[in-house]
Amino acid sequence: MLLQLRQLVTHLRKELVGKRIRFLGHRSPDSQPLTVGQEGLVESVDEAGTIHPKWDNGRTLGLVYGQDIYEVVPFTPNRQELIEEYIRLRVETRVYDAEHSTSYEEEFEHCYRHGCPDPNNMTNEELKDEIETCKASLP
Repeated sequence: MLLQLRQLVTHLRKELVGKRIRFLGHRSPDSQPLTVGQEGLVESVDEAGTIHPKWDNGRTLGLVYGQDIYEVVPFTPNRQELIEEYIRLRVETRVYDAEHSTSYEEEFEHCYRHGCPDPNNMTNEELKDEIETCKASLP
C-alpha cells in the first residue's frame, strides 16, 4: 500500500507540478467549497498525495486526489502568444534596472533576477494588464 502511494505521489508530481488546473467539484460534501471553474497553478504535491495549487483568487485549499475533481488547463496558443508578448515588452521597455546585455536571453534572465513576475504564474487577465502597463511606458 505504501509503495502504491509513493508511486501515485511521484506520478502526480511529474504530471501536475507547474501546470494550471481548473476545479470542477467536490465528491465529499463536508469540504470547504471552492468555486467551480476556479483555476490555479500547482505548486506541490505532498507525501499524502494532496495537490497544492496557488489559486488565482488567493486561496490555498489543497485538492484530495480521488475526492476532488479537477482538470489540467491546456496550454493554448493564445496563452503562449500572451506570454511571448509580455516577455518581449518587459525586455523592450526595461521596466527594471537593466545592465547592458548582449542577447535577448541575457536580458530576460536579468529581468527575472530583478523581480519581473514569472508569466507562467499569472492568469491571462494579469498578463493582459501587465502587457498594457508595459505598452503605456513605451516612448
